[in-house]
Formats: sequence, structure tokens, C-alpha cells
Amino acid sequence: MQPREKVRCTLGIYIAILNPDHDGRLLIWRRTEEGSIIPGVSFYGNWEMPGGGVYVPSNQVEYDYPIYEGLRQLEEEVGVFGRGLVVPGIPPAYMLLFRDDLALVVPHIASVEPTKGETLWVSPEQYNGLAKEFIGPKEAKEQGLREACGLVSGWGERMHCLGLAAFTHSPNHEFAEQAHATLDSIVASW
Repeated sequence: MQPREKVRCTLGIYIAILNPDHDGRLLIWRRTEEGSIIPGVSFYGNWEMPGGGVYVPSNQVEYDYPIYEGLRQLEEEVGVFGRGLVVPGIPPAYMLLFRDDLALVVPHIASVEPTKGETLWVSPEQYNGLAKEFIGPKEAKEQGLREACGLVSGWGERMHCLGLAAFTHSPNHEFAEQAHATLDSIVASW
């Protein structure tokens, strides 16, 4: 048997902050980076949860490596100091394999405020609206628009589903129910 070629594994990791001081709304931020983990694709100007692609350095990493990378990005992108947000032990995390793309979201209820970047606290209804409004930077330019808009990749796509999974943990029970219902309808359409 010939040795298999090794690949560099990429994992999308997002920290979903659900703030009880904002009725259990979810924190999202507007992307300011030109590039993305997808070669030749930019989501500049679109909205997403704090986080992004993490390169796994080898096939053996500590179990909490991706989470601490997500927390590092949380601090870098929106100025929320991530260390100490996730409770010790194994935090709740939801993995999504979406069209050969692996992503993880860690929902966390916290009374924090972002200190940098353009951010929003959104309800599931607002989040769904942003998903429906998705226009990427390339499409915006082709349409003569000033900038991209909406949630990264759009309705029923990875970011939308990850955020809805996080919303199922919102301290606002109405939000949690709305997120469950929307996820159920998306999955039924697959």
C-alpha cells in the first residue's frame, strides 16, 4: 500500500456570543478582510459571526485548540477578550459538515460588548433577513453596488445554519424556538 498524501486541514471556527443584556441576541460583525480561506473569493463587507478558518497544524492537536483559536479571533475581530468566556471542561460545540467544508460553532451566553469593528446584535428574524439579502463583493461590483451586503454565503448556507444552531441556546426562548423552526425548514429542503 502506498503512503497517502497528507493535506493541511482547515476548520471554520466561530464563537457565537448570545447576550442576555440584548434579549439573547447574537453578535455579528462586518468583514473587513479582502480575502478568505477560499482561493479567489472575498466576503468583504458581508456579515458573519466572529471567527473564521483555522489551519490545523498536524493530525494531533489538543482538543481545545480550535476553540482557543476561535477565542483569539473573537478578540482580534471585535475586541471581546475571549479567554475566560468558555467554561472549563468541554464547552458545547456544534460541528457542521457542509458540502465538504467543516465548521464548528461554540455558543456562549455572555454580557459583553464589542470594542472594535462594525457589529450588530441580531434576533433570528434579523439574522434570517440578512441571510436572504446576501450579495457578495463580486456580485455587488457587477451590479454597480457600492459594497457587499447580507450574511456571508446566504440563506441555508454554512454561516446561516451555524448561527441558527447557536440561537437554539439563546436565553430568549422565543429566539430558540424560531431558530429550531428555521433550521427544520432548511433541512427539510435539502
